[in-house]
Amino acid sequence: MDILVIGNGFDLAHGLKTDYGSFLKFLKVVSDCMDGVKADGFFEFDQLSSEYDFCYEYCMGMLTNEDKKEIREIFCQTATRNIWVKHFQSVYEEREQKGKTGWIDFESEISFIIQILDKIKQSVNEQTISHGDSIEVDPGLSNYINNFLWGTEESHTTMFSVDKIDEIEDSLVSDLNDLTRCLEIYLADFIEKQDLPTRLPDIQELYPQRVLSFNYTNTCEEHYFPVGKDIKYDYIHGKADVNHTVENCNIVLGIDEYLKEEEKQRTDFIRFKKYYQRIYKKTGCAYRDWLEEMKKCNENNLYIFGHSLDVTDADVLGSLILAPNTVTTIFYYSQKAFSQQIVNLVKIIGQDNLTAMVHGAHPSIIFKPQQDAEEI
Repeated sequence: MDILVIGNGFDLAHGLKTDYGSFLKFLKVVSDCMDGVKADGFFEFDQLSSEYDFCYEYCMGMLTNEDKKEIREIFCQTATRNIWVKHFQSVYEEREQKGKTGWIDFESEISFIIQILDKIKQSVNEQTISHGDSIEVDPGLSNYINNFLWGTEESHTTMFSVDKIDEIEDSLVSDLNDLTRCLEIYLADFIEKQDLPTRLPDIQELYPQRVLSFNYTNTCEEHYFPVGKDIKYDYIHGKADVNHTVENCNIVLGIDEYLKEEEKQRTDFIRFKKYYQRIYKKTGCAYRDWLEEMKKCNENNLYIFGHSLDVTDADVLGSLILAPNTVTTIFYYSQKAFSQQIVNLVKIIGQDNLTAMVHGAHPSIIFKPQQDAEEI
């Protein structure tokens, strides 16, 4: 059986702006356009930088087209009042000032905030009997959360109760759901409607029977391997659909488990975790059935393209790479990416497994540089 695994690098290799940085720029254009609305319906604002040209026309259309009223409402609210967006934009701008442009990881930023809140909640739990009791917590933790939530000194407090933290959590979940829905619309109603400027020779040379996509887009299904009798897909983190709502959006945007083994029974902040979201949003785990099929095959070929092999997906990737009778080909787009994939793979399957699998006359893990994309 031949299985193709794709990550966001697959879309990026086609020139599609599916990275979080581009999505933040999109939201900035929405916000700036709103600020420029005059009473007569015309727009008046300072000239945007050319780096925002890719989405300006769509944003203008969305803000003026009555057929997109529902989409406009959630985008306007999220672009201007969403706590996660404000935080991500602040982090992104800070990175730009330090010369580190073009990249932000929503998941790691969310995880950092949630782990601080978790520490505060555990501290309060240890010192109170009633959930309504307020306790003074470590200023180092409270200051960071205060800056994240309110920013201004007037709203800062070192006193927290379990009830207050639960209230904050509910608010953050609500804002994350709105943000996730906006990301889904951005991908389904904007990105997926763009012409694909290039094709990938490495992908065109493959004939997979199964495709495991960590992406939200339908790029691979639409332009390479349509679903059919012999080709099945597993969109493990959900599939973007503009017709969804906040309530039934099945996009998984969450964090990895950070608790130690002995603490994993705790369910605090579980709604932010990927494994919970996969179950709650019913994205499915078809790859588990594929694993059973792989056990019955004398030869399996696993191809990984555009995935960093990050440990947040270790449970999925590890089970496939270590499946019996499997040869894994991992594509990389630069030497830096190659180096990081090796590091991440050690974390997924262990040093001994990796060493054994890349050496010998018949290695079962092969690293291969990506071929340049070809213009269509």
